[in-house]
Amino acid sequence: MTPSTPSELRVVLDTQVLLRGAMAKSASLTAKIYDAWRDGHFLLLLSEPILQEIEDVVGRPEVLQKLRFSPVEAGALLLLLRRRAQLIAPTVTVRQSRDLRMINFSSVLWQDGRIMW
Repeated sequence: MTPSTPSELRVVLDTQVLLRGAMAKSASLTAKIYDAWRDGHFLLLLSEPILQEIEDVVGRPEVLQKLRFSPVEAGALLLLLRRRAQLIAPTVTVRQSRDLRMINFSSVLWQDGRIMW
């Protein structure tokens, strides 16, 4: 597989998938997805609300303990995400969702003018 260009595959990852992949110690599915992003096989799309959610999650000591990640590693991940992911500002807001946690992701998915689920 060759690395993607911005006109190719653009992906929004669930916070849990992203964090589990980044912190995986084995070749799990989430680790493979995360590694594919780091290797340039797709462009990761993030918005400020999604970055804030990630920051909130990794700011919880119980989450870091469960994922076996240090605060320094969590900070490095946030820096990497800000540097390598494409930060977008959603132009559409989803007002209804079965799962209110998905509103941030839904807004990003609509950014490109199409639903990707």
